[in-house]
Amino acid sequence: MGRRVFFAIIVGSFFVFLLYSCGAQNGTSIKTTTTSSSTSTSVSLPPPLFTVTPYVSSAEVHLGGNWSPSHNGFHIMPIDDAHVAHIRAVCSGIFTKGKYHNETTGRWQVSTAIDYGSQYIIRYSFEPMGGVDDEAPADLQYNLLIPNDTLVSTGDVIGPLVVSGEAAHVCFGVSHNNQGYCTMPYYPAAVSAEILAVWRRTNSAEYPICTDHNLYY
Repeated sequence: MGRRVFFAIIVGSFFVFLLYSCGAQNGTSIKTTTTSSSTSTSVSLPPPLFTVTPYVSSAEVHLGGNWSPSHNGFHIMPIDDAHVAHIRAVCSGIFTKGKYHNETTGRWQVSTAIDYGSQYIIRYSFEPMGGVDDEAPADLQYNLLIPNDTLVSTGDVIGPLVVSGEAAHVCFGVSHNNQGYCTMPYYPAAVSAEILAVWRRTNSAEYPICTDHNLYY
């Protein structure tokens, strides 16, 4: 009996060693929780890196409505009536969507998200700005987006923004553990510079894309 217990301990230790080795090679971290009777292992992903902009083309859009601790996201809008703002995934994950009645504006919108994992949620709120309590624009917006529970990859097109009224926009932001954060630190320098160039086309230097106690862009 004693030899069997010793053998089980050796095999279990070797398995945990392999998990740690594979995690280190793939750039992931391994979290191990030990209880009195068993050991459980879970893999946690590194923070996402957004290597593309949330819009397909800078020629289609302009940006406004900056991020702040009370407003989790900046706004993406068509540059004029002749253009359509096409929105894409900035990272891989599971895409979900649902219609939502905004009690503040009285309008219907479509709230969507990409679940990246490790408690990171990338949020896109499609706001067609139809009439008060008019659900039809949100229905159209919902149907033009990719299906619910789609596994997306970086760069995949989610769909176009439906424009039903003035100031229609997509509010784009990221949350970690249900706390909103400025998206700009998640971009490499070249993508961040591209977004800021689009921002500066219609916003003054005194109006940053992100406003926080420690972040000014």
